[in-house]
Amino acid sequence: MRVSIKVKYGFASMICLAQKYNTGEYVTVLSLAKRLKISKIYLEPVFSLLKRADLVSSIKRSRGGY
Repeated sequence: MRVSIKVKYGFASMICLAQKYNTGEYVTVLSLAKRLKISKIYLEPVFSLLKRADLVSSIKRSRGGY
């Protein structure tokens, strides 16, 4: 079965978010992009899809994130 690159990035991002879940801190797309060594511009639409599917929630503040 072939899986698209967006699915791979979404899955890797969800794993990173799960690892930070117990700390209570928000994770930004920029920090995830650096950790996964991918473009922030490519990761933003992936998070838009994850948010629309109610898999992540976001906070819009100066220290916001997912």
